[in-house]
Amino acid sequence: MCACADRCTGAGAAGSSTAYHLSQYANDLGLNVNITIFEKENRIGGRTLTINPYGDASQVVELGASIFVQINQILYNAAQQFGLVTISQNSDSGVEGHLGVWDGD
Repeated sequence: MCACADRCTGAGAAGSSTAYHLSQYANDLGLNVNITIFEKENRIGGRTLTINPYGDASQVVELGASIFVQINQILYNAAQQFGLVTISQNSDSGVEGHLGVWDGD
């Protein structure tokens, strides 16, 4: 998928989005392409990472992407296109917006 020495994207938001849009573009042109994503980690998702501190499943900490806002058009549009649900954030922090949570499915 990339012809670069050391700056390739993997299976995070950028690499997955690129593969998806290239596939759609090729399909629209009637081209038969084989797109392969190479990921160096043992998981997909790039910066999107949720952990359970101390191996305790009752504690969940999101270490990846910290905001999900409309100005981030790629993620925002993908959520809309794939029918992912976002919910309004109700907090006393004074921050308005939406929270997007992806459960891996």
